[in-house]
Amino acid sequence: MILTLQFRKWIVKRGFEIYIYHITFPSISQKQVFNCLNQHFEDKDLSLKISKLCTFKKKLPQGAPTSPMLSNIVFKEIDEKITHHCNSKLIVYTRYADDLTFSSNNKTSLVEIYPFLEDLLNQHSFYLNKTKTQYLSGKGRMSVTGININEGRLTIGRTIKRRLRSCLYKIIIEQDKSINVNMVMGYLSYIRDIEPEYHKKIQIYIEGLKTEQRLKRLGFGKRHGS
Repeated sequence: MILTLQFRKWIVKRGFEIYIYHITFPSISQKQVFNCLNQHFEDKDLSLKISKLCTFKKKLPQGAPTSPMLSNIVFKEIDEKITHHCNSKLIVYTRYADDLTFSSNNKTSLVEIYPFLEDLLNQHSFYLNKTKTQYLSGKGRMSVTGININEGRLTIGRTIKRRLRSCLYKIIIEQDKSINVNMVMGYLSYIRDIEPEYHKKIQIYIEGLKTEQRLKRLGFGKRHGS
């Protein structure tokens, strides 16, 4: 779950107050994965096989391409409960990975949601990382789920940009098969929606890498660095 375009505009135009809570995720167990899958599939054996295939030492491994989706499935019930509660308080709730963002024009509502949130997460063995809680006033420069917001202008954070360029270089020049292409396509789509001008620059960068790779195959030198 990530900020919708409409909500991003509200942040810029309305000067909303924002709280960002960071969750400490335990290692999600094979049992948790199985229980969630079993709610969606009638075949228990299929759910069991998938849960075994996608876990390592009975835990959901970090970095595996299937882990983010399965984490979202496990977290789905919690998302629904938080959303229902926030709707009654006129709070906009979004989640990106383990960052939970709550936005409202009423700071009191944002502060009062904390006990509910902490109790709900603890029931499911998730915990708030209090040291990473952020409060943003909507004035000046803000950064929300990798998006920088400054004087009404939205840009993608440098970390995401560097990661994307590195992945593209490894895929096109180094022919690295370990890079998750779907993840890279997701980054490209994300950037196109948020910062179209940078997306155009990335397209030029990609064409440059393709040209370089063709020259490399013909034996015309090597590129040093990315």
